[in-house]
Parts: sequence; C-alpha cells; structure tokens
Amino acid sequence: MRWRELLGPAAENVRAVLFDAVGTLITPTTPVAEVYHDFGRRHGSRLEAKAIAARFPAALRAADVCQGRSDERIEFDRWRAVVAHVFDDLSKTEPLFQELWTHFARPDSWQLVPRSVELLEGLIAGEYVVGVASNFDARLRTVLSGPNRVPAAVKPFISSDLGWQKPHLGYFRSVERALGLSPQEILLVGDDWDNDVCGGRSAGWQAIWVSPKTSADTPRVASLAELAE
Repeated sequence: MRWRELLGPAAENVRAVLFDAVGTLITPTTPVAEVYHDFGRRHGSRLEAKAIAARFPAALRAADVCQGRSDERIEFDRWRAVVAHVFDDLSKTEPLFQELWTHFARPDSWQLVPRSVELLEGLIAGEYVVGVASNFDARLRTVLSGPNRVPAAVKPFISSDLGWQKPHLGYFRSVERALGLSPQEILLVGDDWDNDVCGGRSAGWQAIWVSPKTSADTPRVASLAELAE
C-alpha cells in the first residue's frame, strides 16, 4: 500500500492505522458555510455564506476555552458558542444552534471520501488495527452509519469519550492505552497540520498529512484516495 512507501522502513513498526474524521475520512455533503447560511437565513440572519466562512476561524478559537478537555457537555457548549459568535446579527441563536446540531448528526449530512472503504477494508485484511481518531462527540457514531457505514472492525476514538481533544497529549496517550500499543506502532492520517501531524508526531506517533500543500519533512498525500493505490 502507498502509505508503506511513504513511511519507508518505519512502516514495519506500524500495528494500527487511525484516520481523522472530518476533512479526512468524511466531508459534509453541503459545505458548512452554506448550511449555516441556509439555516441562519430562516432565523433572520442577513449574513452571506462567504462572510460566515470568514468568521469560522475566530469563532472556533473563541469557543476553545477548556484547554484541550472534552466531554459531551463541553462539545455541545463549544458548538453553541461557535454559532453565537458567527451569528452576531441575531439576538437569539439557541433555536438555530439546536437545528444545526441536529443537522450535523444526520448520516446524510456527510459523505465518505472516495475509495475510503476500499482503503479501510484493505488495512483490516492486512491485519492492522484500524480506527477513527476524531475531535467530535457521540454524533460521530451515527454519522458513520447508514450511507457512511464503515467496516464494523473500525474502532472509534472520539474526544468526548477520551476526555481530551487532539493535539493534547492526553488524547494520544488515552488511545495508546486503549490499544495497548506504543507510540511508534500507531500511524495517524489526517488533514489538520496542528491536530493530526504536529500533535501525532509530538506524541511519538507516525503521521501522514492529507493536503494539497507540500512538506519537505512529512509524508503527504493530496487525497485519501492516493493511499488506496
């Protein structure tokens, strides 16, 4: 498989291959900013999708107040704060937030990236432990069902279960304990440079970056489909 070529000799140590969820293994069927725009307009917001997209980075930073901690309540409140920050032209955002929360819990709001099931099944056939390593909440289990069904052998490692978000070291150590593996035996494939690549490497894991950008010192693919080649 292509990932073994990218890692070189270090691939011999790998016993588990984990994939980030959003942006790596799954993507929204409709871009997030467009969904926010559509729902927001129904509640009286005049923000355009482009303006909403531009507000997301600051909204996510403002909502990250728990220093890497995670549980179901923290994740619920985090996204409530994101919605309130984005839609500052609305006096009340709770009804809008509840609708968005429910929307993104639906399997049909997400889609698996091309050739992902083929890749997962190939790894399982090769007797690797395969999992999803995600900063998400319990909704992810529903998302990965239905049209986004992944093989039953794929193990979910969700931040709200583990008590920590990537890139906090607590997240990676929790996964290691659950798997009974050492850091160098785990490969993380993800699109987020800070959470997946830097976080994983800082924990001693191996990492492959999914990105159209180039990197001189990190194994990289432009898309997850490349790893199935």
